[in-house]
Amino acid sequence: MKKELLDKYFNEILLNTKGDNTSDRDIIDYENGQSINKDEIEKEYYKYLDLQEEIDNYIEENDLDDVFDKEKIIKHFSNINENCFKLDQAVLKSFADYMSVIINVRNENIRKANMIFSKNGNGFLSTKITIPVGWAKSLQLTENDRECIIRLENNQIIISKADT
Repeated sequence: MKKELLDKYFNEILLNTKGDNTSDRDIIDYENGQSINKDEIEKEYYKYLDLQEEIDNYIEENDLDDVFDKEKIIKHFSNINENCFKLDQAVLKSFADYMSVIINVRNENIRKANMIFSKNGNGFLSTKITIPVGWAKSLQLTENDRECIIRLENNQIIISKADT
């Protein structure tokens, strides 16, 4: 990929995702601790081109129209966020817009948080961490139905709603 094109996409993605590159001009940093660099953007560009070719081939092989058969095409490519497609077509948005959707979705689902450590009256240490209310709602947890299961798996904490 030409340096000028990569720089153009980098700057568009930087603006579209409200990132910050003041610490390093080749890296876009986000408030949640995530970042993306120019090399990653270039790799994603080639994946994007392959994906668009795969979509084009699927449309041609199945004699579909990208406007009228959009729902069928999007359903076939269900691993792609629906917002990555052009408004009225089953064709991917421009690369910068496509990457902006992917980054914004990724950043929506990742938060940087601090663990709270405290001691009780007997001096025993306990911890707490908060999650966004939207995440609790997506797990169907409410003030009246708040029982959940937490487990440690492969150094990751997994939270799920308890079966009631």
